[in-house]
Amino acid sequence: MKNFNFNLPTSIRYGWGRVNEIGKVTARYGKKCLLVTVKSFPAMKSLFEKVIKLCIEAGIEVIHFDGVIPNPTTDSINLATE
Repeated sequence: MKNFNFNLPTSIRYGWGRVNEIGKVTARYGKKCLLVTVKSFPAMKSLFEKVIKLCIEAGIEVIHFDGVIPNPTTDSINLATE
């Protein structure tokens, strides 16, 4: 195996109200966002809607794919590309 370096910097934002930063933070990376989630259910629907709204307010186009299943197959991943 050849030697290589891999760098994946991660920023974790944790705490009450931190979701309100999502538009500003996401806008640093471009103008389009693919939001990948499980099927919306009542407890999460308002959170998904809030994230989408905050991103749109920051000038970000959001594509929401809610077809994720546990242990996704290549078929389910291919659905996200359609």
